[in-house]
Amino acid sequence: MVSQAALRSNPSLEFERKEQLGGGDNTSMISGMLPLELGGRRQARILVAQKELELKEQLLANSERLLAADVRAKFGIALAEMLKLGFTEDLLASTDRGYRLVAAKVKEGRTPPLEENMVLVEVNRIRSARETSEGKVEIALLDLRNVMGMKPEEPLRLRGDFDHLIDPLPLPAVATEDALRTRPDVLAARANEGLAAAQIDQARAFAGDLDRNYPDYLPAKLMQVQITLAGGDAKTALQLSSQLQDRLAKATPDRNTSPLPWDIFFGFCIHGPRTWPGGRCPCG
Repeated sequence: MVSQAALRSNPSLEFERKEQLGGGDNTSMISGMLPLELGGRRQARILVAQKELELKEQLLANSERLLAADVRAKFGIALAEMLKLGFTEDLLASTDRGYRLVAAKVKEGRTPPLEENMVLVEVNRIRSARETSEGKVEIALLDLRNVMGMKPEEPLRLRGDFDHLIDPLPLPAVATEDALRTRPDVLAARANEGLAAAQIDQARAFAGDLDRNYPDYLPAKLMQVQITLAGGDAKTALQLSSQLQDRLAKATPDRNTSPLPWDIFFGFCIHGPRTWPGGRCPCG
């Protein structure tokens, strides 16, 4: 992107041939054109391309940060469900051993059959809970595969635990300073501001070049006022607008110098009472 913006405009060569039918009035013409980028137009274009590249890099880094956070969250959910499943299986195995012990006692006549039935109900309840946990594990692993871009049938193994995951929280001032310095979304916002400033400088360079080549073209003056106002310099914009109004008052009214259309296009009143009969601006 930056390399393309740094390239100079291509020169052009044209050939034209005119022949008179039935006569000898024939002409040939060769013309060439070499575009010149004056007034810092090329530098402004390169700066805009650099700022656009910087913004895209920061947006990409922020997308990677969000994706990594999403993957870590899905990994934690899946790992938690797997640990719950393991605990449920251990509980089921322990309860099943107790059931077999109670069943043996009932068979020997040392325990009433009602107690065996009660333990069997508990075993079935825990077995149902284990099946529910298995379904939650499968759903969590499917979500994790989806976030990671894996196919549902691809094998996936998780390793890790939840030990030593919580680090001491830094002070708010330190966390804020670190976020302002390193977070990609904050850097992307700054890059976006830089891009807007570069685009304003580029527009200002184009308008300046237009004003130098066509000093009597009043819409170019209006463009300078708009660009200056967009850049946040209201004082300079007011000065330029006053100069433009003075030139409009002295110019012969036509489609390019008539004050009313340009003031409507400009979007706010820059006239002043002295310009209009009766001391009232038509914009008001």
